[in-house]
Amino acid sequence: MISKILPSIFKVFLLSVLITGFSESIFSQTVSIVANPGYSGNAVIGGSTYHASECIYQASEIGTGNFESVSTAINRIALSYNSASTATLPIAVNNYQIYMKSVPAATTTFATGTYSLTGYTLVFSGTLNITTVGWNTVDLTTPFYRNPGENIQVLVIRNNGAAITGTSFDCSVGSTANSADLTTRRYNSTVMPVAGSSSLAASTFRFAIQFIKTVSADVKPTGLTLPTASCFNAGQTVSVTIQNGGSTTIAAGAVQVALTVSGANTASVNQNSGVAIPAGTTQVLTFNGINLNTAGTNNIQAVVNLTGDADVTNDTIRSSLSTLAVLNTFPVLEDATVLTAFANLKILAGTRQLWALSTGKYKNIDMSDSLAPKAGNNFFYFDAWSGTSSVGVSNLLYSRCFAIPSGQVAAYYDTKFWMSHDSSYSTSLDSMYFSVSTDKGVTWTRLSGYQRYDATFLVPGWKEETVNLAAYAGQTIQLAFEGVSKYGNIIGLDEITVLAGSTLPITLSNFSGIRNNGKNILNWETATEVNSKGFELERSANGIEFVSIGSIVSKAANGFSSSALSYSFADINTLKGNNYYRLRQLDKDSRATYSQTILLKAIASSKTEISNIYPNPAKEKLNVVVAAAVSENVSIVITDLAGRVIAQQNFAAMQGDNNIQFNTTAFAKGTYLLKIQSADKTAVSVQKFVKQ
Repeated sequence: MISKILPSIFKVFLLSVLITGFSESIFSQTVSIVANPGYSGNAVIGGSTYHASECIYQASEIGTGNFESVSTAINRIALSYNSASTATLPIAVNNYQIYMKSVPAATTTFATGTYSLTGYTLVFSGTLNITTVGWNTVDLTTPFYRNPGENIQVLVIRNNGAAITGTSFDCSVGSTANSADLTTRRYNSTVMPVAGSSSLAASTFRFAIQFIKTVSADVKPTGLTLPTASCFNAGQTVSVTIQNGGSTTIAAGAVQVALTVSGANTASVNQNSGVAIPAGTTQVLTFNGINLNTAGTNNIQAVVNLTGDADVTNDTIRSSLSTLAVLNTFPVLEDATVLTAFANLKILAGTRQLWALSTGKYKNIDMSDSLAPKAGNNFFYFDAWSGTSSVGVSNLLYSRCFAIPSGQVAAYYDTKFWMSHDSSYSTSLDSMYFSVSTDKGVTWTRLSGYQRYDATFLVPGWKEETVNLAAYAGQTIQLAFEGVSKYGNIIGLDEITVLAGSTLPITLSNFSGIRNNGKNILNWETATEVNSKGFELERSANGIEFVSIGSIVSKAANGFSSSALSYSFADINTLKGNNYYRLRQLDKDSRATYSQTILLKAIASSKTEISNIYPNPAKEKLNVVVAAAVSENVSIVITDLAGRVIAQQNFAAMQGDNNIQFNTTAFAKGTYLLKIQSADKTAVSVQKFVKQ
């Protein structure tokens, strides 16, 4: 059973691929109570030898005036079988009873205790047949109506004496008003339940239900199945599910379905139903070759027509579908603010969509700290924390189409994104996959996968990932992030950059440097520049950690040049030891690439001294580069300005550059002196640094 409380409202920013509709009228009527969706294996049937469930459905959920007279009595109910179930369909459950009674509006919750049949009406006794995932109808042998303004209480009992395993039913967690309401109590045991003595345990997980008033002849569309939103270039398939909402069988071919499309594309086609449709069952009609090729929003409508239909108010169903435009200018940045490229969702497994948007920081009760956007104000998140404990929910967040040009350097087909990690739920390994579709979203291929849990992230944080798309050069594709829930915690996603097919900003001919009178002169030349903004020159003492020491604007007119251009930069504050340099090349779209690293070696020193300290100011770590004339034992002492020793370390220095690191997290903010001396204390070198 699900143990986490599911949120009652999900903010969804997509076009749904399946719209389920129902109607309410004086003729036929269906009221669905599915507040705060969840599901449970201990509902409706239960997994033990015997089962009983008692649920309350409130007047506010049923609707004012509904099912309050003989003429509007409930004569059919429906129970929803969940796709997480593993049992083989169909399932026939013998010795099954359903009771209903009207209770005062003030009776909204249960306490654990014995149940009674007093006041109940036996509305069904026989075999419960579960034939499909989703709603399964039960025709009542005795119609039922409630007292005006009162609640309906439903009791189901299974007395067949045979264990039934692998079943799960959709549940309404709590009530519409409060997800924590104990709206049900239930019994699962190897002993047959007995009214007046068997105790039922209170729970929030009442089974989802539809109360239905049928008429003799009634047909209604209950679902539109649309293709995944894409950049279509061929006829598409749209399916319409129709249901016999009446009490008699609809003859073969008696229903006409008119399908129309308006908006970006137009279409109008008709089709008749196939074989006869028994009462309470459904039939799917498929329309092929629907033209949806023009980009924009398509309004799709299906209208059913049946001669003698007693309720025409429920004959129409509507939905919409986007035909996506093709993106062919790169790079594309998706920062979860404007939803430039990634704005579509699809459920792959399970019944719930867990992708959502966070505006600002996000935190649930199991997160050690809030997760803030990597940049900007928003980020996407896959809410595995609200998933399911019994089976993984798999959802896609997918893109518009990308037309990937051919003929570029492989590295310029990279897609980069930032994914969050944390150290909660180490055994609930939620994951995210980066996928691609080459067939308009019909099928998806996983290119790489990433695990949410990471023990090194004591608080939620971000890590950048890169996937290369060079294999798809010359194709039109869609990209997706597939979240897979193992009921752990959220996975954040931000700053998605598709560099696919981006033109090289520059062609670098050479990059070199020389020492000249205490300065290091760096020279480089470009053969071509396209959309070039300029360069940053970066320096390092060890070839690993680099800092910027200057910016140089591109000489190319408007950033474009097909002739050779030369650049030079003088580093007048060189490090005492080795100096490593590299160029960070920038284009006008803020994309950056790096040159190779060059080294200007230190002039040999006659004594051991501090060559460099960085970063300065320091926050958490201070790196010290010691240039040793010979191999010897030395010591480093850090003092405050009053001479008090804050930290000290002895080490065996090797001839040349030596790197030592201090953890400065515990240091108070202020200015410190760093002193190095040889073992005989003849060589002393001092530098100052600041702790932020």
